[in-house]
Amino acid sequence: MGLLNIPLSTTTALISSIAIGIGIDYAVHFIERYKIYAEQTGDKLKTVRLTMHHSGRAIIFNAIVVIAGFLVLLFSVFPPNRSLGALVSLNMFTSFVGTVTIMFIILYASNVYFKKNEKH
Repeated sequence: MGLLNIPLSTTTALISSIAIGIGIDYAVHFIERYKIYAEQTGDKLKTVRLTMHHSGRAIIFNAIVVIAGFLVLLFSVFPPNRSLGALVSLNMFTSFVGTVTIMFIILYASNVYFKKNEKH
């Protein structure tokens, strides 16, 4: 919002917090599926492929539908509805891109689910 010079108000603060709450679902879904495939396969490349095929596709379809649904509000004559549509759509797009790129890179680079368990 700061980069786009959108003023912070009570309405935009509430809209942003709601949108972030909706967008976090993408990351949770992606991480959980990555963890499951990592435990099943033990192979990093296969885990990446399966996760992107399963969760990546689901996240893409969900993002398209949710963004399109909120973009309809841009045609409203009521300005707060237009703000809601624009901000939630922007946040959903950002959450989608962040999950399938940044979250993906962090999981892949960190090896968090591929470390060998040491017995003491």
